[in-house]
Amino acid sequence: MLSQNTEARLRAGPLARMDAAPKNVGEHGVTQEEENDAKKILGQTLVICDIIYKDSANTIRHIIGAAYQNTRKTLPSRLLKLLPPPPPSYKICNIAGKGKGVVALRNIDMGEIIMIERPILVYPTVLNIGRDQLTEGIMRRLREEPDDYNRLFSLLNVKGKDIPEFWGILGTNSMAVDLNKHGERYGGVFPEISRINHRCVAFIILRNFC
Repeated sequence: MLSQNTEARLRAGPLARMDAAPKNVGEHGVTQEEENDAKKILGQTLVICDIIYKDSANTIRHIIGAAYQNTRKTLPSRLLKLLPPPPPSYKICNIAGKGKGVVALRNIDMGEIIMIERPILVYPTVLNIGRDQLTEGIMRRLREEPDDYNRLFSLLNVKGKDIPEFWGILGTNSMAVDLNKHGERYGGVFPEISRINHRCVAFIILRNFC
């Protein structure tokens, strides 16, 4: 349950979720952890991020998104070159009646690395400005990277027709990313990793590496 104070602030604004809300977390879709985040972001400015790195093929890539100023100060402007991908153990293909998914090509050993991927987009899950305002800034930057834009909008939105496509895609596909261990919570969109089929008891572990 949200505190009455937080409920009142969410109704009055400007606190809001960036993505479509998960199920069973109340009218405003804010979890207890995100309510705690709300206390950390008051008075902070949101900054559009653009972190550059080279992928394993030496192509320049961008991680686009937004972060609160205290977290942005801790983030680099460039990252090391992405490690080469491990030997292929999967393919992404159409699954009848279910869209695209990840299918194993062989037996995968315990502890084996399956995918190495950086997000194309990162964002705070709770905002202290209007959601439309931030979305406009992120979308403007994403359109300058057509490959990433197309990869993002190729992902599924299961949040319903009444949810704007961008927010629905984030709510469907995002995973938690650790940008600041002592700061607010962030989500990130990983186009390939997000294709992995969901299971309540996980067979794999997602780890964040620079």
